[in-house]
Amino acid sequence: MSEFILATEKVEVGAIGETPSIDLGKTKGGIIFRQNAATEVEIDNDQDVEPESIITSKIRRELEINLADCKLSNLEMLFDGEIQEAPNDNILNLPEEAKDGVVKSIKITSKTLDGIYYTITMDRARIRPEGEIAVNNDGNAVLTLNVVNLAASDIPATLSFDNASPDANSKVTFTARTGGTTGNSITVAFVDPGIADQTLSVDVVGTDITVNLATDSGSTITSTADDVAKAVNGDVDASALVYAEASGDGSTVVEAHAQASLTGGKDLNAPKITKVTA
Repeated sequence: MSEFILATEKVEVGAIGETPSIDLGKTKGGIIFRQNAATEVEIDNDQDVEPESIITSKIRRELEINLADCKLSNLEMLFDGEIQEAPNDNILNLPEEAKDGVVKSIKITSKTLDGIYYTITMDRARIRPEGEIAVNNDGNAVLTLNVVNLAASDIPATLSFDNASPDANSKVTFTARTGGTTGNSITVAFVDPGIADQTLSVDVVGTDITVNLATDSGSTITSTADDVAKAVNGDVDASALVYAEASGDGSTVVEAHAQASLTGGKDLNAPKITKVTA
């Protein structure tokens, strides 16, 4: 087993899959990195040992340690927050980026030792406050944050079509079956046939999905959001590309929509530790 301890200098967060750039603030303590096997990684918090005094004796294997093919487990660190004034002087005012259950990209930068520091990056991780808030002698609040890597699953692309006058039952949302940027190439269109007595149908050419809406004897569209969702999910080719979901009970009749692409699909990198020469 290889092991070394890093003293945390800075923790930054950002949008999922983007470069973290928002500094969470002052951090304390260090991170213990352990690699027990090629595919097993454990990161724990340690507040009882001075990190700088150990890192030199345990850094002999740092070039063999690579998080690119591993999943991070739990990472704990201390965060110095801002204490509100009386009568709420025991309340920690957390920034928006560190509230319970928020998911962000994370970058942890260690302190520099002998001209070398390390960064740990996670494209997608959940930050969750842990335990009770403690107040130091200097009046700063100290909160333990639990960071869990979620980057094992790429983010799927999505697209929502709603009416010009939307209600709770009128929207249809399409989510790519496969996560990552490949879903951004999928398109969907709702077509008004413009003629009477047409039935609802779905056509797929490549990654382009066309929903031909149903009409009545007066050429008025009759397909509801629920009808469309069921038709797409019931089509073999379309359902292989996307999953469709109507809002509410889906009872509102939909409107025609020009072809549009799903967006927001992202390929997430596995967690990685990088050695940097300052």
